[in-house]
Amino acid sequence: MSAEHGLDLAGLLDMVGQADDPLLLGLRLAGAMQGQQRLAFLSAALARFPHWGAEAAREMTVLAAALQAGDPVQAQSLQQALEGAGPAATLMRALLLEVAGCPEQAAALLAAVPDDDPAEGRALRLLAQARNLVRSQAPLSEISWTLREAARAAVSYRSLCAVDRLLGRLQPGSLPAQRHVRLALLGTGTLELWAPALRAACYAAGIDAEVHSGAFGQCQQEILAPDSPLDALRPTAIIIALDWRAIGLPAEAADPEKAVAEAVAALRALWRTCRERWGALVFQYNLEVPPWDANGSLSAILPGGRGRLLRRINLALWDAAAAEPGVHILDLEQCAAVHGKAVWSDPALWHTARQYPAPEALPALARRQAAMLRAALGLSAKCLALDLDGTLWGGVIGE
Repeated sequence: MSAEHGLDLAGLLDMVGQADDPLLLGLRLAGAMQGQQRLAFLSAALARFPHWGAEAAREMTVLAAALQAGDPVQAQSLQQALEGAGPAATLMRALLLEVAGCPEQAAALLAAVPDDDPAEGRALRLLAQARNLVRSQAPLSEISWTLREAARAAVSYRSLCAVDRLLGRLQPGSLPAQRHVRLALLGTGTLELWAPALRAACYAAGIDAEVHSGAFGQCQQEILAPDSPLDALRPTAIIIALDWRAIGLPAEAADPEKAVAEAVAALRALWRTCRERWGALVFQYNLEVPPWDANGSLSAILPGGRGRLLRRINLALWDAAAAEPGVHILDLEQCAAVHGKAVWSDPALWHTARQYPAPEALPALARRQAAMLRAALGLSAKCLALDLDGTLWGGVIGE
């Protein structure tokens, strides 16, 4: 097969096998190939590298959709060639069957795939089960449980969007939830990609969220305009998601005190308008300190350095919010640091589409937001476990 297709299959597989995640690298190489060469290499890679993780699962999902859209005959040939070739090959077969419109067969295969990546693997299974339940018009309680578990297990943006699409196929308000919320998402960038992840994450938290995505760059206008579209929505909660560029800080401010005071005062005025006009909870995102700056490390040292001022603004926002009932600060800076700032923001996506943060970062942010919303609505609970008869602990604690 190698000679026939002009491909040193064994040598290429040996090279791929040296990578930290050989299956992921193999999938990406296969995506750049064409025709029978791709079919031969992909079959061999899936058989040789049977263990998969979240990133490889996402890559397989993308590749399966591309194969089905570009060459359905080749997709079917691959699906047949992979039979009995191991866990990764079985997952790929299931994904190919799913995009080919055979959900029942796909679900049966997914049930046999071992959990190499417990979270994403479980999400894929539950999504397949949920699709079947929706198609068969199963009881809403069963659909609701399966969808909520899929949303809780989902790691990738794609999986959360799949949950959101299934929610959209059902009658609004038909699935049980602890609270229905009208959520206004306002910001300075493109917000369309946020809404699906946010709805799915809220549903996982027991919240049925009706999400209004504000127009590009119209955060202040939608809050302050006399004929604001939020008047019709009457939002329960408003998210103000500004990125650090929206503050307009130069690399080095001439008057640092004035820059900090003006930034906080402008946001505080928006909070008060939201509270007075609609009585909405306000979730203000603080500002990520970018991992790069024109002044380098001096950005945090210079009195007017942008990095230093962004940190000062973040501290001032917490102080200001503490004095404003119903206003909460979501620590975007910490969220970005935990996720990894190198992948939190994609400069290319920002300059081409004003997308911030990168789609891969949205699940982490959506979950953080859903958890804060749940707490602010009073839906969180604390449990006090008492061991009054000394069953669990002896000694002083038991007494």
